[in-house]
Amino acid sequence: MTVEKKRKKRIVVSPSMRKVLAQKFGVTVQCVGLALRFVTEGFQPEEIRRAAIEMGGEVSTEMVFVEQ
Repeated sequence: MTVEKKRKKRIVVSPSMRKVLAQKFGVTVQCVGLALRFVTEGFQPEEIRRAAIEMGGEVSTEMVFVEQ
């Protein structure tokens, strides 16, 4: 078994900003959370991430260890 290091990227915003983003894009707060954790891909998640950064969100990268 090997352990591999991977970078996990996300955009950090306040809970109130998540609600604003959800209303702006007509989606649920959960959908916004998935987009900000880079779980979902596509046009809308990209737009959600772009808007979050424009509204003051910060991109965070952390190291995680994955067993293979």
